[in-house]
Amino acid sequence: MGAGESPIPPRMRIMNSYPGWGENGGRERAPFPPFMFSSMKKASIDVGTNSVLLLIAEVGPDGKITPIQDEANITRLGEGFGKSKVLKPDAMERTFAVLKKYMDLVRNQGIPEVKA
Repeated sequence: MGAGESPIPPRMRIMNSYPGWGENGGRERAPFPPFMFSSMKKASIDVGTNSVLLLIAEVGPDGKITPIQDEANITRLGEGFGKSKVLKPDAMERTFAVLKKYMDLVRNQGIPEVKA
């Protein structure tokens, strides 16, 4: 880092400049300024070692996040991984089945893009 440079990454400096970002952990407010949209739906999929989570929410023009659908499925993806350091095929199949279900739900809500 050079002289005079901020230790805060540019992306975080931009997000921190929006009103409400970071309040109460930043969960009630989206990191988007209100003038960027009227409202939009967003989806989040979290794949963990034991479960796969889905949150579909509407982000309002004021940045307020309203959950539409919240799902959790236990897939035990990491089952036996500690000993073998290899994912088991049946655990991967369970996880892929849930991901397919979640993607169908996301598409049915009209959300055009999913990023990982």
